[in-house]
Amino acid sequence: MNSALRYTDIDFAVKSEIPVTPQDDFYVDLSDVRGYFKDELIYQSLGVHSRTFKYMEENPFQKHWIFLSGNIGAGKTTQINKWIENLNNSDCFLCIFVEIDRGLDMNNIEYTDVVIYQFQKLFQKLYELKISLDDIFVNLMVSQLFNSFKEIENQLLGVYQPHLLVDINNGMQILHKLFIQLRTVITSSVQKSVILRNHIKTKFEFYAQIFNTILEAINHHLRKQHLARELFFVIDGFERTVSGELRRKIFMEEYQRISQIKVNTLFTLPIELMKDTRKLKTFGDVYTFPCIKLYERNGKPIESSYRKLEELLFRRVDKTLFDSQTTIREAIFYSGGSPRELLRIIENATFFIDPKKGIIDNSALKLSIKKLAAVASRFITELDIQMLKKLKELNKNEIPVINLDEMQELLEKMIVFEYEDGTHKRVNPLVEISNIYKYHVG
Repeated sequence: MNSALRYTDIDFAVKSEIPVTPQDDFYVDLSDVRGYFKDELIYQSLGVHSRTFKYMEENPFQKHWIFLSGNIGAGKTTQINKWIENLNNSDCFLCIFVEIDRGLDMNNIEYTDVVIYQFQKLFQKLYELKISLDDIFVNLMVSQLFNSFKEIENQLLGVYQPHLLVDINNGMQILHKLFIQLRTVITSSVQKSVILRNHIKTKFEFYAQIFNTILEAINHHLRKQHLARELFFVIDGFERTVSGELRRKIFMEEYQRISQIKVNTLFTLPIELMKDTRKLKTFGDVYTFPCIKLYERNGKPIESSYRKLEELLFRRVDKTLFDSQTTIREAIFYSGGSPRELLRIIENATFFIDPKKGIIDNSALKLSIKKLAAVASRFITELDIQMLKKLKELNKNEIPVINLDEMQELLEKMIVFEYEDGTHKRVNPLVEISNIYKYHVG
């Protein structure tokens, strides 16, 4: 899609919730304006050459886990789409992108649900590629898998249909059907989902062993057929669970089970869990994905960042729909370097456009900013005020900001943004101009 040429088209062009891929007209590569964070960090962690995108790991049993965190709207999923495009090749990975919010109940989710959906997506992909496993030992593992689930067959009748699972020689099609049925159980019935989850958790080591055997057989087949060197999962969408308690339970209480599934995996990690990543670091790499820094600690604008965000904006909205360069820069400034916030500012500005003018002028922009400032500051608490005062003092003295529990909550609520390596934190510019911030923090 081309950029909006009329103000009535802007609303559709700036939809901020939809990540883009490198093939999309709206895509802009922002890699070179994220400071210390480089794509090479991810490639290196996965054992991949950062220029040839070849998988360099010589030990087939060495797997890599990455946990990627960052402010909502910083552009993680769009950047992940770029990594997938580079990594998905015969010398590297067969990439399986699992967006859990599209296949699971985000109001009621556990890690076992994620595993089920993860394997459903895998077997669906292999079935589409017409990849089958004819290894006798693997078929034995599959038989054990089916027989184990039959232990709870009577308790799951009406949803789970074991008669579909008789002929294991149908390979990926049968495995795909099995995991579709298991996902149906966990998304259609609370009572039956509890039965299935408890069954899997009780026998998790058994299931992990079977899963790992099948995964390695798939990796061997991919290498033999020159399709890829390894499987690579990206599991995204945890931020969309309804409660922080659910997110914490998945990662902090299930980290040992996560490490038992031996496959290269990148998880997007909810930002409020960054303070608790000690456990995850025992078997994986943890990175903060930063917003785009617009100015140095001394207040000097970073022009390369402004130019990149201008490019992102003009891919969606024609430059002629703005009254001046001043309006454009002001919109970018108040985004705080968050691509999604920039698009939200423009989207809201369309509500205040004078139809006779048909452009976003500075008056419409200021009304948008005022409205969003009130929204951004409405959930500030008394404890937040104390942390914001402390943050202001630290930044005034150019002191790096450490990760405190209270600071993580500010990040989760989009009151504070992270930059560079995560030690550079600044208040969301929309919050700074709110009446609450100006009165209580100054």
